[in-house]
Amino acid sequence: MRSGLNRRATGALWGLFIGDALSMPVHWYYDREALRRDYGSITDYLPPQNPHPDSILWRSHFPSPGRGDDTLHGQRRF
Repeated sequence: MRSGLNRRATGALWGLFIGDALSMPVHWYYDREALRRDYGSITDYLPPQNPHPDSILWRSHFPSPGRGDDTLHGQRRF
């Protein structure tokens, strides 16, 4: 039989995983009105908005200096 401490630790880890998964789509929202408009109350697992409304990646450019130096590791299309 598992101890109470072990059960609580296991429950805390599952809570961490669930909270992280539920919050993933709203990560990096700075505009609370946009957050409310796009998601309202989060009660279920949802996909992220694409493109993310507060993304700064459109300002970034990642040129690869050579075929073997691709820092994006095949993720350039995203």
